Amino acid sequence: MEAYADGDLIFSQGDQPDKFYLVLDGTVTITQTIPHTTGNALADLGEGETLGEMSFLDRFPRSAAAVAKGTAQLLAFDFAAFDDLIAGDKDLAVKWFWLFGRALAERLREANEKIKQLIEERVDSHPSGLPMA
Repeated sequence: MEAYADGDLIFSQGDQPDKFYLVLDGTVTITQTIPHTTGNALADLGEGETLGEMSFLDRFPRSAAAVAKGTAQLLAFDFAAFDDLIAGDKDLAVKWFWLFGRALAERLREANEKIKQLIEERVDSHPSGLPMA
């Protein structure tokens, strides 16, 4: 288990990943550096939610950063140890991958809704709709 105080960095965008996490208590804010913007918070994750699972699945560098919002207690899963664990227990592997799939699907739906809202705001703010170029 790992404990974090308010504002503590759990991992940075671009880091090479080596573990994923389960939030046991508290909240973790997922942020992403987006050029030419002021806000970069993507989501707040709470008890029972996972973070870092995308990097576990594809092994690419972190696409976002994670920062504790208030105090947070996380259960960390080392990639190599977890790989060994699920290799020996297919039922456990199915349960974890189901959890990852549902979490990623929910986050994709939320991202799609945010994109839709941004496009609608842009259309509403432009006199003739979206500019073509």
